Amino acid sequence: MNMFGEALKIRFLFAIAILWFVSMVMSCQEIRFMSSGVTTDATFVGKNVEKRRGKYGREYFKHVAEVTYLDGSQFQRAFLQVSEDWVGPEEANATIKIDYLPGREYTARFHGQRNYFWLTIFFGSLTILIVGGGLYIYAHRER
Repeated sequence: MNMFGEALKIRFLFAIAILWFVSMVMSCQEIRFMSSGVTTDATFVGKNVEKRRGKYGREYFKHVAEVTYLDGSQFQRAFLQVSEDWVGPEEANATIKIDYLPGREYTARFHGQRNYFWLTIFFGSLTILIVGGGLYIYAHRER
């Protein structure tokens, strides 16, 4: 077999290994929510629009819902990003369900909200690494 083809296969597996590592790091937060996330009732304070400036001075608007909740014996305040057309509770002091990580600030999100993108990349790249690495080793074992 030619050396260019071998180097290309090794580079491909190396790139997939890097992708696997990056996706492992990025999916840690989702795994934490799956293993130790807590669901609780939060008090809806209101919906706000934050005006921000981008890297090149362009203005953009971030829509957030402000909630407060009890984490153990301590009140926490969180700002959950929502879409522009999000229809939340009509009045303040309404109760909504959120998920959060106990003892960690700024980890709240709406109950049922999931982010499977990095988990999918993680398990897909792991599968490619196992199958591709196994086939590469099988093709190069001594006969």
